[in-house]
Amino acid sequence: MDLLQIKNILVLCVALLHLYFLVLEMFLWTKPTGLKVFRMSLERAKSTAVLAANQGLYNGFLAAGLVWSVLADGETSWQLSAFFLGCVIVAALYGGYSVGRRILFIQGLPATLALAAVFTIPHESHSRAFVVERLHSKFVLLVILTMSQPPFHRASDQWFQRFAFHAKTVHNGGRVGVRAFAHDQIAAFEFAHGCREGGRTDARQS
Repeated sequence: MDLLQIKNILVLCVALLHLYFLVLEMFLWTKPTGLKVFRMSLERAKSTAVLAANQGLYNGFLAAGLVWSVLADGETSWQLSAFFLGCVIVAALYGGYSVGRRILFIQGLPATLALAAVFTIPHESHSRAFVVERLHSKFVLLVILTMSQPPFHRASDQWFQRFAFHAKTVHNGGRVGVRAFAHDQIAAFEFAHGCREGGRTDARQS
């Protein structure tokens, strides 16, 4: 059993737990089972039945979202799992504060374990390509465009050539993801180089 399967099992356990909450709060609230689980009298259960049913419906939405996260693929699955488990943990924290600490263990602990598993699983946003592309590509492009301006023409020639050579080396290295990123940067450098040459031509003509 790999880490992804373990994560999916933990997420589904949290989903099943919230489906159980749905049944308790929508259908068994005033029954002996509901009275025993929530430790309340029949009179109080009857007076809060509508609110409990509404709360049970929300738990059903959380369960549906968690099941969706398991059925989804790739980065979407990771994002959905993180979001809905985070919602469960927030609900558990508030329930532990406003109702009783046992909610932290019954609802919060399984969700926390599942969320820890989610962050343990390698996914797209952990890859080098994703990090480089999302966090640095805009910055690098800004540097490229800045270097293409007249005050930096001479100073950036050697820097431009070295980076372009490195990018082409990575591009030809067969690395999935990083290769595509390098290709984009090569195109950006070629564009910046064209801007530089165009600026020099305009300067000579003027």
